[in-house]
Amino acid sequence: MTAEYYTLYPNPTSGDVSIIQSFEEKGTARVTIVDFVGQVVYNKTVTFISGKADINITDLRTGIYFVEIRNDKGKIQNFKLVLEQ
Repeated sequence: MTAEYYTLYPNPTSGDVSIIQSFEEKGTARVTIVDFVGQVVYNKTVTFISGKADINITDLRTGIYFVEIRNDKGKIQNFKLVLEQ
């Protein structure tokens, strides 16, 4: 069984998404979002403050996206994210 390091919410979302770490540690992570056809539509490094980082994806179209979170220690977690209007 794989440990979950992150929680992504709300999901579905209307554009603002929070990533919560399961541990209260400062650090960074690379967040990559890919659309349904495989095109990278978001690729940024986020900084966690008190175990939380926020991203804004209001400029993306409504649909289903795949999110990969890769932290600076090599841990990777994937999510399916639904963006609604």
